[in-house]
Order: sequence, then structure tokens, then C-alpha cells
Amino acid sequence: MAVNELEKFRDQWKKELWLNKETKQSRDHVEKSDSDTGNVVNRASISNDSNTTENNDHCRCSNGVLCKFCKNIHPAFRGILGEDALARNTMYYPFSIVGNLLNEGSHSGNSVECKIDVNKKSESIDPSELPEARKRKNIGSNFEKKRLKIEDIFAQRHDKLQAKERFLEVFIADLDEINEIPFFDTTLPREVAIHIFKYLDTRDLCSCAQVSRSWKSLAEDELLWCRLCHRLGYEKIYLTVDKSRWKQVVQHNMERQRFLVTNWKGRIGKLLQLEHFRGKVLCAVDSYDEVVVAGYTSGEVKLWHKSDLESTCIFQPSSSALVIDDQSDTGTLDNILTHVATSDKYVAACYSQGNVDIWSLESGTQPVYTFSLSKNMSQFSENTKINLSRKCSPTVVFTYGPFMDVIAKKSAESEFSVVKHIGLTSRISHCKLFEAECEKPAVVLVLHEKVNFYYLHKSEEEIREIHNIASVSINGIDIKTDPPLLAVMCGLGVKLYDLISDKLVTSLYGHTWKLTCINLEHSPPNMLVTGSTDRKIRIYDMRQEHPVITLSGHSYIVSSVQMDEWKVVSGGEDGFVCVWDLRMKTKLWDWHTRHPVRYCHFQDRTLVVGNIPSNKYPRLDEFDNYIAHRRDRGSVQIYDFLDNQMTKGVPEICLSTYDEPLASHYNLNLAVPYDKLQF
Repeated sequence: MAVNELEKFRDQWKKELWLNKETKQSRDHVEKSDSDTGNVVNRASISNDSNTTENNDHCRCSNGVLCKFCKNIHPAFRGILGEDALARNTMYYPFSIVGNLLNEGSHSGNSVECKIDVNKKSESIDPSELPEARKRKNIGSNFEKKRLKIEDIFAQRHDKLQAKERFLEVFIADLDEINEIPFFDTTLPREVAIHIFKYLDTRDLCSCAQVSRSWKSLAEDELLWCRLCHRLGYEKIYLTVDKSRWKQVVQHNMERQRFLVTNWKGRIGKLLQLEHFRGKVLCAVDSYDEVVVAGYTSGEVKLWHKSDLESTCIFQPSSSALVIDDQSDTGTLDNILTHVATSDKYVAACYSQGNVDIWSLESGTQPVYTFSLSKNMSQFSENTKINLSRKCSPTVVFTYGPFMDVIAKKSAESEFSVVKHIGLTSRISHCKLFEAECEKPAVVLVLHEKVNFYYLHKSEEEIREIHNIASVSINGIDIKTDPPLLAVMCGLGVKLYDLISDKLVTSLYGHTWKLTCINLEHSPPNMLVTGSTDRKIRIYDMRQEHPVITLSGHSYIVSSVQMDEWKVVSGGEDGFVCVWDLRMKTKLWDWHTRHPVRYCHFQDRTLVVGNIPSNKYPRLDEFDNYIAHRRDRGSVQIYDFLDNQMTKGVPEICLSTYDEPLASHYNLNLAVPYDKLQF
């Protein structure tokens, strides 16, 4: 019953296809042939009957060729092939696949299989394909089939797979002929297509540009590459209309990034020793973007720009006089610079006697604001610390003992002034600014065993307690703004808190001794790196409690750590700076200086290291003068990995044309100099 219904459905479908398509094609043939002869024919005179195609004189089928327009066999061959073969081999234009589906199983008997290519206008019928020749051919093929080997069987399977691929190609060709556009070309509006393409990365966009001309035009749109450039962190300050050729900008930055990674791994670059004050000892170092500042025992602060290290600026302190001390044998106390901080517009420094100086990078060497503690507050001036905002409005947070003073500008045109004075119950051991996208930053304060969060932009004093564990001291904190997270080093572990909800996110364990340093701000998403007194560096995935990587190589306490997507840079009290490969979990290289590494920070192409001695006033001569030797002054070094100094300054005769080993990166090119000599 089902077979009869299927045959009935096929016959009905064939009839509809013949009535709709053949009538239209017949009219087109009549108009074309009559236009060539100059005759005008009325369209109504053409019959809609499907049988009229047999008697059409305008049909261009001849010599046994299959007509492409009506898809029928020439009447001269109807008697030879028979009606059964004609019905089976009828192709229903424009779908060659439809003809195969309709003719499959609809007829039986010894019918002739005529393979017709719809992509060709005409094709002659091979006489060898007639029934008599087919029978003789089958007799010979039977003998050939018996001699087939196993390799031939596999070859036949391969041919079947290729036939399936050709079947898909025919289907796509049919769709192309109907739609009159390429099948894979987009027909969406350009704005919609660009909105879809903006979610692709560089590799996918380059692949899409090779599909077709229309896709290439979309994949190379300036808006797409501008967004991709900003997404990758290149050229953040420019808009699409400000520049052109954004694809070349992305290509240049990616090649530069690969070059930097190669130089970092091979220690290829230029090491610069920043000039220090003669006879003065280094006290503090800080850097931000292209600015590097260093404070010395004389109270002066020296500034360098990474792009032009020759041009420097020396900021003078507001007061360098000695303070009289009746309890001391010498009768005076030195005003030692304790901390220094910088941004792209201001430099701030605090001193051991409780005064703060703020300089502007655009207003000369004299401070634009000076703040000093009162006499009743001088007892808390020993452990003074300072924090300077870098993203929000200019704000300086000065902490001493249990007190905190906030120095800021009330407006852009006004001067600095103390806007808040906060007194707490216990001494402030650590202070950190939380700089989100707001006008004024917030402050995170550490009071021995607890951590408080304080809003500076609110008129009333509102303090939120985030962390409080009795009898567990806090060794340090770090903050990340996106997402807003707080890392607290307490005891032998790390507590992570959400600064929005004040809830504990996770706890990290694995250290055996006290933690000394942590870096969450510059770490990749969900990553954290710590250093401790057990001379080991531990890298955490914040979704796990225990470290995923443990690095050991320092001989003393680890004092500074920082990481990115593929490397970790650490500094220790032993004077070593080490660079580690995260993938290999090994040390790439290191270098050693005399004094402990108290500051270590790297950016895209530069690494800034500050070796600050513990003894600020060594007595070296017999007259007890504070004239420090060069080896006791400390040092500030900058490593530029974009400047290759392998062969600069070396005479040509000392250069070898042989390939240098990969481990030779120290300008030692005198191993085989004889190839440059000419006799």
C-alpha cells in the first residue's frame, strides 16, 4: 500500500513539474526564435499541455542531443530507447537531484541508464550505451569482475565516496543556478554581517577573507580590526576615524609581541644603569608607565623617562634640616626618605620626620604642596607610608601610626589640601588604594588582625570590616579592580574576598612559612602568585585551593613577584632577579647584584629593578663621614628587551660570520674572529 502511494506521489510531482517548468521554457523558446526571425507571436497561442513539447518546431534539440531547456529526449530517439527509458531518464530542470529521486524505483525492466550532466548544454548519446551493446559489454565485464582483487574493492569504495562528494557539488551547483548568486556569499546587510564578524579573532578573520570577494571586503573592514586592536590591548587611545590600516597595526603589534617574547626568553636586550647621586644611598624606588623615580638619603628625588634616559629631573625636598634629639648622643636626627610614589602627573614622597612633599611633573623642581605633622603627632612619624592615586582624581593617602590623612584637590583648579583626617584604634600596618571607575578612590586599611574598607567620596565616615581573624597577623594585601577582589596574606595562607559583597571567595593554602609578597593586580584572570620566607614561589589557580606550580631557586627570602600569561619575574633578599617560564616550570635566566631586591616591576618591554641596601648610612672612613662607596649605594637598573645590543659597539674585525650559539648573549664574539682577516 505504501509503495503504491509513493508511486502515485511521484507521478503527481512529475506532472506538476512538467506543467510549470516546461510551459515557461516553451514560451521563452518561442520568443527567442521569433525575435531572431523578426516575427511576433502571441503568448496566448502557446498551449499549456505538456504533450505539446513533442511537436514544437522551435526546440533546439537535434542529432540526439539532450535539450537543456526542456530536458527531454529528441523525438528521433524515442522509438529506439522506448517510453520506459524516456520516463526513467527524464531530468526535471533545474534540479538534477529531483530527477534522480522521482525516477528511482518507479520503473522496472531492461531500461537504459542515460547519465546526463546538467552543467553542460548538450551531450551526445554513445551508441555503445544502447541495449544490444550494453549486453555485449556486460558479458565482458563479468569476466573482469571475477578477477577483481582486494585493492580494487577498496578502490571502488573510494570511488563511492567521491561520488557522494560529486553529488553534493551538483546540489550546490543547482542552487547557484537558481539563486543566481554564489551559495556561500552572504546576502545580509553589511552592518549585520559586520556585527556577526566582530566576534571572530585574528585567525578566523584571515580565514574568512579567503572565502570570496564579498567576505574579504567584510573581513578587512576597518571597524572590525579597530575593535580587535583595542581588544588585544593595542592602541587604546585611538578611534576608528583617527587612524587607518588597522589590520596592519594589529599585524605589527603581534609581530612585535613575538619578538619581545623571544628576547625575554633569550635575555637579549640592553641593560641600563641609572645614574645616582654621588655619595648618597638609595632609599626608595617606584615606577609607572614611562616614569621611574628614586629617592635618596639627601631627601632628593630623581626622575627618569624610559624613552629618554638622558633627560632627568631632580625634585628638591621642602625641608632637609636635622631635627634636634636630646636623647641621642649626636643630638640630631636625620630626615630619611621612607617612601616614594609616582603617577603620570605627580610625584609624592614621605619622610621619617612626618612630612610629605608633592611635586608636579609640569611645575618645576619645587614641591607644590607640603604637609607636616604637629608636635603631638611626631611620636608616630617612624613608620610613615604613602599611596598616590594613578587612575582617579589626584589623591594622596598618608598613614602614620593609627592615623590617616587624605590629601586631595577639591576641584581641578584648586590646590592640594587635607580633606579628611581619620583616627583608628590600632596602628595601620598596610594601606592600599582601590581605584575603580569613579571620581575618587577608596582605601583598604590593615589594622594588625583585621581589614577595613573605607570610602573617600562619601561625606560621612563609613568603614566596612572585611576580614577579622583573632590572633592571626596580616603580612600584606593586594587588590584587583576587574573583578574587584582583595587578597589578604594571613598566617600561612591567602584569603580572597569580593569587595562588592565583602564575602569570602576562596582560601588558598600550601605555604610552609610566612608569606612575604603577593601579586594579584597584574596577574592573568583567575591566577595569583605569592612568595614566602621558604624561598619558594607558588602560583595559584583561584578555582583550586592548592598551588598548581611551585618554583624554587632563590637562596633567601623572596621579596617581590609578578607574573603574566607565560612568565614570572621574582626578586629576593639574596640580590637575585629570576625569570621563570610557566609552561616549562623552569628558570630561564637570572642576574645578581650586591643588595637585596626591594622593587621589581616589568611592563611590555622593560624591567625595572631597585636594589636598596639595608644600611642607609654606612661609615667608611676614619673621620666618620657619610660618604658611601659605590658598592654600598644601591642601584636602579632598567632592562630594555626591545633594543638588541648583541653586536653594537664591537669592531668589525671582532665579529664572526659563523653562527653564534644560542647561549652566547653577552657580546662575546671573539671566539672565531679569523674569518674577518684577509691576507
